[in-house]
Amino acid sequence: PHSSDGQLKVWKLSGGFLHQLLVLSQLGGPWKRFDINITSSEEYQIVFEGIKGTSGVVALDDIEYVIGSDCSKKGPESASNQQNDAGGIAAAVIVVLLLIGLLVFLLVFYLRTKPRAQTETDSTVGFSNKAYESDHTHSSQVRAQDVE
Repeated sequence: PHSSDGQLKVWKLSGGFLHQLLVLSQLGGPWKRFDINITSSEEYQIVFEGIKGTSGVVALDDIEYVIGSDCSKKGPESASNQQNDAGGIAAAVIVVLLLIGLLVFLLVFYLRTKPRAQTETDSTVGFSNKAYESDHTHSSQVRAQDVE
């Protein structure tokens, strides 16, 4: 849910003074990533201030604090896209390998059953009459006289 009056602020507290680093309003929708460079020669604290609007929520996740890193040198979208692409590529490779395995199995199955079907049909080709066997038939001679 979108909230038009929600807000998230990030502050640096140093020497008793607050210095505003980031202000976000109109929160909502998909998760967003933000990188903040903090340079200071003295000790400081990072303060997160979330103001919930009339609807929706304000949430923080995966907060990472790295000393000596410059956030402006790496794009926030490029790191997450590379991970997403790696998962998609791995899934595509697995699907292709499964399809190839299925095709090989079907080909082997077809080739093993095909010769059996041909040998069965070769032995039954032709004409047969099981009721008529030439060695068991007796010809009866009918006389012309008896018929009259």
